[in-house]
Amino acid sequence: MAEELFNVMLVDDEQMLLDELSEYLSTFSYLNVKTFNNPVIALNSVKQFRPHIIISDLMMPEVNGIELLKEVKKINKEIEFIIMTGFGDMDSTIQALQNRASNFLLKPVRFELLIEYLNRCIDHIKIEKEKKLNQMILRHSDRMVWMGMIGSKIVHDSRNVLTYIKGNVQNLNMYFEYIKQAIEFYLEKGEDKIKPKLKYILNDIPNVLKSMQEGADNFSNIVNSFFTVGDTNENIPIEKFEIREIIYKTLDLMNYFNTNSILINYQKNESEDVFILGDRHQIEIAILNILLNAHYACQNIPDGTIGLQSYLENNKYIMEIMHNGEPIPTEDLSSIFDPLYGSKMQDKQFWIGLSISKRIVQKHNGRLTANTDIIEDRKLTKFTMEFPIAK
Repeated sequence: MAEELFNVMLVDDEQMLLDELSEYLSTFSYLNVKTFNNPVIALNSVKQFRPHIIISDLMMPEVNGIELLKEVKKINKEIEFIIMTGFGDMDSTIQALQNRASNFLLKPVRFELLIEYLNRCIDHIKIEKEKKLNQMILRHSDRMVWMGMIGSKIVHDSRNVLTYIKGNVQNLNMYFEYIKQAIEFYLEKGEDKIKPKLKYILNDIPNVLKSMQEGADNFSNIVNSFFTVGDTNENIPIEKFEIREIIYKTLDLMNYFNTNSILINYQKNESEDVFILGDRHQIEIAILNILLNAHYACQNIPDGTIGLQSYLENNKYIMEIMHNGEPIPTEDLSSIFDPLYGSKMQDKQFWIGLSISKRIVQKHNGRLTANTDIIEDRKLTKFTMEFPIAK
């Protein structure tokens, strides 16, 4: 697997110092360095460059280092921030630390200290990423465990329900024999001896049918409780959030599952932030579930590739996930989102849980569809998610 790359933004109004620092840091293969001699331009480039670490001078025209730190933390509080200064100013140090600066570097900058501080920031980034990964896995695992528990409940309770229904069906069969006998008796004898039995049967049939209906309803409720996995989580508030950040986090999480190093390409065609309204964790699960299904479908393909692209259309945010792995059978496209569809594919790990993703998308007033395309003689599977853009 390729070495993880960390984006480093250098900001200073002294171009000579920027060149020296950039030349030194560029010798480290895991650092992607970009320099800015104007803090305003640097700030406007944060969303595009997506730095992991910013190293900025304290005293600069227009925007000083403390002001830049504050604005950067408004955009992304997880960005590590190191301040360089030629002054041992305790007030500035305290103010920077209060605004969550990671460290201070005194000028002239010692290269060995610079890389030491950078590596500390990288270690901290990795630890935080691991914590988030574990939290996400726990959320996903909790759902799977819960599904297992509910599944066991279905197996256990369905036996009782089915026994109940089967017992009543046996009674109906027995009653049918009485009715048959009664008809035959009347046809042959024309006597009234069978009337008490007929009266009892006529009175009891509604009770039997009612019991069967209650049993069937009970069974339906049990099954429906199984399919509500991925629905509302009352502990997480509905909020307005930037959808592409969710995609980046989900792709980071996919690195953990992507043990086969299947290539995942992400192409975004919108130039500005896009916000939607809903539950960000549910959206993560919906996207992750589709990506995992695509990953499993590509496992046995030598050049297995997953492509993800997003764009805006008619006030909607469109996300397409396409892969060249084992395709959905054409005859199954209409039922791929049916609950327990994947249970029919006992020898495969994919096409499982897509109904959960669809329920989540629908809960967010969105739409999820699947289809196949033929491109360069290859059959590709494409999932399309649509979400209304928040105003």
